[in-house]
Parts: sequence; structure tokens; C-alpha cells
Amino acid sequence: KIAIGINILALSFTSVLCSYYIYLIVYSSVFVLVIPLLV
Repeated sequence: KIAIGINILALSFTSVLCSYYIYLIVYSSVFVLVIPLLV
């Protein structure tokens, strides 16, 4: 049971990490696209 709990924890952690990275990439790309328009 403990191993299953650790597996679920690792899975949720990696999914959060992946979503955070995707958010970071999207945010930085939007940033790069918007700055030339503002300047």
C-alpha cells in the first residue's frame, strides 16, 4: 500500500511539474511575442 501511495504521489508531482513547465513555456513565448509589439 505504501508503494502505491508513493507511486500516486510521484505521478501527481510529475504531472504538476509538467503542467508548470508547459505554463512557463507558453508564458515566455507570449512574452517574446508581445514585447516587440509594445516597443
